[in-house]
Amino acid sequence: GSKKGATTPSAQLTSLGEISSLKGSMVTSLHIDDYSRLWVGCYDDSTLHGFDLSVPSSSSSSEASQPVSLKRTMRIQLDSDEHILCMAVSEDIGLIAVGTARGTVELISTEDNELLGTWNPYSGSTHVRSVA
Repeated sequence: GSKKGATTPSAQLTSLGEISSLKGSMVTSLHIDDYSRLWVGCYDDSTLHGFDLSVPSSSSSSEASQPVSLKRTMRIQLDSDEHILCMAVSEDIGLIAVGTARGTVELISTEDNELLGTWNPYSGSTHVRSVA
């Protein structure tokens, strides 16, 4: 049963459509940041995608209903053997850390949408499997 005085949230999930650019991709990580950007890490094509999910208040209804696939703001292709396993996003410092199957961490700027560098935290047989 429902509790007395409990309120039902008025917000509902709305489908924003299919992301055709990701069709057939193995998505390994998702993150929606405080700026309404959706970050998607893909294993098979070693690509990090960024999509703007915000709808400007002055937008027309056709802009508001635009599919997510047309709102891509960033696409960073890593080397083919750097399959993306995990991702951590820090809006405070404008940085995305991506853990790869090669055991490295790729550092990406959310401000410039550029790959800043590669960090190889371990030598030998120990590799990164998760970043947080």
